[in-house]
Amino acid sequence: DFQPLPVYEALRDYTADLTPTLYEGQHQEDHWALQYSGAWETEADPAAMLGSLMRTADPAAALSFQMQGGDLTLVAPKGPGMGRWIVEVDGEPQAKLNLEAKTVRPAQPLTAVTSLSNRRPHTVALRPELDDQGQAAGPVAVDALIVQNRNMTVVNGLYCLVTLVFLAAAGYIFYLWQASKRSIPQQAGWEE
Repeated sequence: DFQPLPVYEALRDYTADLTPTLYEGQHQEDHWALQYSGAWETEADPAAMLGSLMRTADPAAALSFQMQGGDLTLVAPKGPGMGRWIVEVDGEPQAKLNLEAKTVRPAQPLTAVTSLSNRRPHTVALRPELDDQGQAAGPVAVDALIVQNRNMTVVNGLYCLVTLVFLAAAGYIFYLWQASKRSIPQQAGWEE
């Protein structure tokens, strides 16, 4: 007796061509929009944000996804012997993120890219940096990804508005001060 309503077919057709995308917010390493290629391991880590992270030392490994936002931050552990991430956005290298540290430091936020246009989606790929022998320079890991939208148009607009209000108030105060200087001699009956 159950028969889907026409809205079901409309939604099914609409979502069939959508690419999974990371929008503004924090996304864990097991998010459904993340595509892992190569050899990766899920590693239980009590110091990780939700108790686990993804790690690889495979030179052919990559983490790719689509995001819509202006800034991307990678949350990853740092420590001795760790490698470096190469971050590509829309096919162009944008950054290198060094995970090497003298001591183990879990869940470190690392700014990957900033000031992208948030009007359209971007394709992002994270790959381990390779050494001279074509091997990963060290293991790399991902705990979470944070996508942010910092709309500087609004910030700049507010800055301009505050500046205009300040200048108008200063001008009005100057006008009142000048007017009070002119009216004092007239009130006392003096002639200028």
